[in-house]
Amino acid sequence: MTGEREYKLWLLLGDTIFRNYYKKCVSSLNLNGSEHVMDFGCGPGLVSQYFAENLKQGHLTCVDVSESAIKLARNKLKNYANIDFFPGDILNARFTKNSYDVIFLNFVYYHINNSNRIEIMKKLVELLHKDGRLIIRNAVSEHSGITAELIKKELAQTGLQEIHNKMTRSLFIVPTYCGIFSKA
Repeated sequence: MTGEREYKLWLLLGDTIFRNYYKKCVSSLNLNGSEHVMDFGCGPGLVSQYFAENLKQGHLTCVDVSESAIKLARNKLKNYANIDFFPGDILNARFTKNSYDVIFLNFVYYHINNSNRIEIMKKLVELLHKDGRLIIRNAVSEHSGITAELIKKELAQTGLQEIHNKMTRSLFIVPTYCGIFSKA
């Protein structure tokens, strides 16, 4: 887990160096503004801000296991009325099934413990509308053990099918897998 000090550093970097990257990331999803979106692993709200700006008639749920992250996200996003926050383990959450159009994981997948990653992803699948999309952006490398093939394989076990993918380099450096999944 990351502490409040590290999250504050990410806020500084996110509001300066990474701002255009996060903004472009959300705009590439072509939201119509009325969706219900979950930012799973929202951290201090860097990407969440751009979701909130784009969801004029929609709603955003920010989820993170870190109380520090949620505290900073609440503060960062205090001027938006269309957001709720959930600090804690998604497996203990009582969200309504089939209630999200988009569930977004930005550089979060590799932070989810291997021992319960499939269980957590199955919980997220339950929360998606039948036509909903789960979107993953994650650094990948043979060295880290997280590869695009592993992500696809694990998500297939949850009842998701990949409908689109793209390999990019985040900030022109980090090999990044971007996958869009729907219920099979």
